[in-house]
Amino acid sequence: MKTFEKYIQKYLSKLGYQQTTKCKTDLVNTLRVYKCLAPSAETYVFETGEVQQLLNLGGTIPIKYKEENYNIPVKIWVLRDYPETPPFCYVIPTKDMELSVSPYLDHSGLVELPCLAEWNHKATDLNTFLQIARITFSETPPVFSKPKVSGRRKLSKDEFESVWEEHFPDEDEKLLKTFFLKSASETCRSKLGEEYSKTKAEVDSLHSVNKELIDRQEDIQNVLETMKTKEIETNEAVEIIEKTLDTFKSVIHERSKEVKGDDIEELIKVPNAAHVQLLEAMAQDEAINDCIYALGQALENEKITLEVYLRKVRELSRKQFTCRILVNSLQKLNLK
Repeated sequence: MKTFEKYIQKYLSKLGYQQTTKCKTDLVNTLRVYKCLAPSAETYVFETGEVQQLLNLGGTIPIKYKEENYNIPVKIWVLRDYPETPPFCYVIPTKDMELSVSPYLDHSGLVELPCLAEWNHKATDLNTFLQIARITFSETPPVFSKPKVSGRRKLSKDEFESVWEEHFPDEDEKLLKTFFLKSASETCRSKLGEEYSKTKAEVDSLHSVNKELIDRQEDIQNVLETMKTKEIETNEAVEIIEKTLDTFKSVIHERSKEVKGDDIEELIKVPNAAHVQLLEAMAQDEAINDCIYALGQALENEKITLEVYLRKVRELSRKQFTCRILVNSLQKLNLK
């Protein structure tokens, strides 16, 4: 259906239709209801001799006659000023059919219904017209089957001419024969032209569908490649999340353990002896800072004398000096 819509939109604009939106809506809605119809752009010759390229819907519409279902071959021409003017509908009989001329159908196959003669585009559209045509055709079929002739041998050209001359020897009758042959030839050419145009429209439509399928195939291939890339990125992200989750679980497990007095030393793991010595020296330095602070608090609270305070601070300062020299030496050694 999308292919038909594109085809209709293309030719409505190309052929100069006045109300393209209304035309497209009616044509597409009709195609949705009647699946056996297909759009085509062909040449139409008016009674005045004017020739125009017009859109039409060709195919069959279903009717029911005497409890039997039949498909009536039709072609509905849409004029350029549609919906201001009604469409032209022709019944196109097949080789096994003949037109049944009636008040609703002339000898050329043109459908003549009151709704067309009194056309009102506000109340009637293509769908409504075809529904009325189906009801009318169900009561008065527009075609009937040709009587089948069996057991007859096909005459050659020479045999046909000899038989004709035998029955119609006069010149006037020979002229009548020539007229009949010419008329039959023109009818055959017309039918062949219609079949060719219909087949060409179907082939063009199939080519358009094929091109659209190829384009869509490339789009699908690009989408699949994008999805594959996204899948790889997603799997990598999932792996990272799983590793992070395992790390969190390990940390939570370690923090949930109850730390005993004997295990305090094991909380900080030092890789080698030099680092152990550095850690001990820095810890001793901080401990001396704490002691000096505690002595200051004791002096302030008059729990020790100034003499005791100065003596202890001198001792601790000497130890702290030694610790800091050791820390500096070990840090330089580790940097190397």
